[in-house]
Amino acid sequence: LFPHFLFADCRSCIHLEIGTVVGIIVADIVLTLLIALSVFFFVSRLRKRTRLEALEIKGKTQTVSMRKKPETESPYQELQGVQEDVYNDLRQFQK
Repeated sequence: LFPHFLFADCRSCIHLEIGTVVGIIVADIVLTLLIALSVFFFVSRLRKRTRLEALEIKGKTQTVSMRKKPETESPYQELQGVQEDVYNDLRQFQK
C-alpha cells in the first residue's frame, strides 16, 4: 500500500492499529463536547442566578422607594442667577 522507503527510517516509531487511532479521535471529540456542554450549562445557570438576584434587588429597591424618603441636604450649590462680572475680563480681550 505504501512505498517501503517511507518507513525505512522508522525503527523507533510506535505502530498504531487503525482502531486505536479511531478510538483516540472519537474520545477527543466526546471529551471536547462534554467540556463545551458543561461550560454552557454552568454559564446558563450563572446567568439565571444573577438575573434572579437582580430581580430580587430590584423588588427590594422598589419597596424601599415606595416608602417616604428622608429629607437630606443637597450636595449641590444652588444657582445664584446671572453674574456678568465673571466674564468682564474676557470682553477686554475681544476688543
